[in-house]
Amino acid sequence: MRRAHYLTLVMATCIIAGSTFATENTLRIGSHLNPRSTGISQVIKPWTDAVRAEAGDAVTIVEYWGGSLGKSPAKQFELVRSGVLDIAWILPGYTPGQFPEMGLFELPFLFDSSLEAATVGWQLYDMDQFLRAEIDALMDTSYFIRRAQSLYGYPNFICDTGGSICEWVDPDDANDPIMTALAKECLCVWIEGSDAHIDELCRRFDKAPKPMSYQPEFLTKAWADYLAEKSVSPDDVNPDDFIRWTYRKALDHRQPRYRAMANRWGITVKAEDIYAVRSAEDFQELIARTLEARA
Repeated sequence: MRRAHYLTLVMATCIIAGSTFATENTLRIGSHLNPRSTGISQVIKPWTDAVRAEAGDAVTIVEYWGGSLGKSPAKQFELVRSGVLDIAWILPGYTPGQFPEMGLFELPFLFDSSLEAATVGWQLYDMDQFLRAEIDALMDTSYFIRRAQSLYGYPNFICDTGGSICEWVDPDDANDPIMTALAKECLCVWIEGSDAHIDELCRRFDKAPKPMSYQPEFLTKAWADYLAEKSVSPDDVNPDDFIRWTYRKALDHRQPRYRAMANRWGITVKAEDIYAVRSAEDFQELIARTLEARA
């Protein structure tokens, strides 16, 4: 049987459970430095010991010091990217070009103290941390497909994306780097919710609001519209009321983006059809019918 890789473009209005993979509760941490070096003995190992104490038996940490898994300082980041290590200590000065933002801190006389430099460094990192994490997670799909096959022997793979995927891609760009990479590995499937389904999700959200990610342009307009409609000042806004007010508008904003993504890179199935799926065979039959109807 042909191996199947599916990428589900899950709207904020739809939820599907992807495959659950067995995970090793083992973290591999390493460095090119000797374990007796100041950085390892005074910084990294105390942190590792603190994690062990906090996690207890839930996590096993295995240490690889002295370059036992890779001696080049410039290759430590690649050891993590390739899955050889889970955690590595990266020295930006040894990795030119890998972390462009860190070049700022190599300029002489720019900061008056190490505390000032550290504060600015953290602010630079934190500004786009969520965006980078979301994109990196999506771009790691190919790696985890290979890992699922090599480690666990899984022939099929479902990547159940978050609803925010449509915020990171340009559905009108046929060469969008994220969707182009994903489409090479997976059949992209949009699970389209009905009006009744969207209403039900809005009801659930109203009961228990949760964080969501939005494009800055959309959120800026929503903020201005909310202030005008409610006749309130920014300091008087109730955050939960604002996010409830914004939620339905976010779903309406995302709907055409998902549709464009599915039209260009994949297929569309109805949420009602997904609810009827009870087995892997049901799911494959649904996908097959949808592909035939599109042909």
